[in-house]
Amino acid sequence: MKAMCSVEVITTAGRNSYVKSDNYVLDLYVRWPKAMGGASEDVASNSSTTLPNQVTAATARPAQRTACILSTR
Repeated sequence: MKAMCSVEVITTAGRNSYVKSDNYVLDLYVRWPKAMGGASEDVASNSSTTLPNQVTAATARPAQRTACILSTR
């Protein structure tokens, strides 16, 4: 299969991670919520911080849609 695009993302591992894409569009901290054993820092108060499930939700649907479109070709 021919590659349609390529991306590069740098991330640090661990419960509190930092993620940055090569074009700097994605540049944020990913932290677990306090209820799941994360730091006491309030994620909502920091606009450059998100939860792992927010990242998953933001990417899952577009990926599904793309797969459906490509499978019909």
